[in-house]
Amino acid sequence: MTYSLDLRQRVVNFVKKGGSKAEASRRYEIVRDTTYRWLSNKNPITKQKFTRNRKIDKKRLLQRVKESLEDRLIDHAKVCDVEINAIGYPFKKLGITRKKNSKIIFTPLFARLQSH
Repeated sequence: MTYSLDLRQRVVNFVKKGGSKAEASRRYEIVRDTTYRWLSNKNPITKQKFTRNRKIDKKRLLQRVKESLEDRLIDHAKVCDVEINAIGYPFKKLGITRKKNSKIIFTPLFARLQSH
């Protein structure tokens, strides 16, 4: 469970002002180990981790594929701001494949999405 930055700040300040760690744990209703961990960190008041938007806009991807048929997966991944291993999944769901000896093949699913 992630605690708010405000709660972390209050616990650390309480202990720094002379309160005991056990008392801080009881007062703020957190596990004592958590209090010790926050105080042992170099920067106990850390920001929450940044998470990027992992959804790829399908319309944008389809438009990108139409505009640049010869681009590789890595090129599409850079434009969509994802790793190369993540771009293959939307291609598969959209039914877009490319065989070695042929041009890009658009399956019926792609045609349905294109008409919307």
